[in-house]
Amino acid sequence: MEMMNPERRRIVTGCILRAICIVACPTGLFSQIADIPILQREFVYANAPFRSAHASTIVETPARTLMAAWFGGSAEGRKDVEIWLSRRPRGGGWSAPVRVTDTPEMPVWNPVLFQDGENTWLFFKVGPSPREWVGGYRISSDDGQSWSTTRYLPAGLTGPIRAKPIRLSDGTWLAGTSVEAGYDGNTPEAAPYRSWSVWVERSTDRGTTWSKQGPVVDPAESFGVIQPTLW
Repeated sequence: MEMMNPERRRIVTGCILRAICIVACPTGLFSQIADIPILQREFVYANAPFRSAHASTIVETPARTLMAAWFGGSAEGRKDVEIWLSRRPRGGGWSAPVRVTDTPEMPVWNPVLFQDGENTWLFFKVGPSPREWVGGYRISSDDGQSWSTTRYLPAGLTGPIRAKPIRLSDGTWLAGTSVEAGYDGNTPEAAPYRSWSVWVERSTDRGTTWSKQGPVVDPAESFGVIQPTLW
């Protein structure tokens, strides 16, 4: 496999991000993003004990520590895929990636880092595929130096599917989520039983319990949509 040099990788990544904004951002938002100055560019890591990384997420804590997480392994959906995390304390550099899940023989997916004002949450999904995964999370109260044991959400709830929850002025948390059903990797595009839908999970007690509202559907999409962002 041909390796892309770092400078070209930065350029390509920037082009991809801008292309995503052109397609998905509301009118006027792209111009605002384009005007934000880039203060620093750097890689989170140069070497890691995994071949493939995907679905990165980043958060800043009240202590100004940055944390980044992603899933890494031999390839997406493989049994060796786990969530990895790096920390960048204020004034320091990125730590070496550390594994923060332990699910032998079962892939992990889509980490989401979320800061609730006091603690940092790491949401993720565990399962053989998006049709069968369950939502889990860990919590850190010390800037990611240690984490709680993994807790799993009740069946039917997955937590934020790909993007951070939002906090409303009354303290309510809203998390965009989605369900993928009725297909596998060999299902033809025209299969009538494929069904995707977007939902919103809601917590009024800082993540202790959740309820689910939806589905949110787009009539123009014959099979539905997935992985929403709320803002």
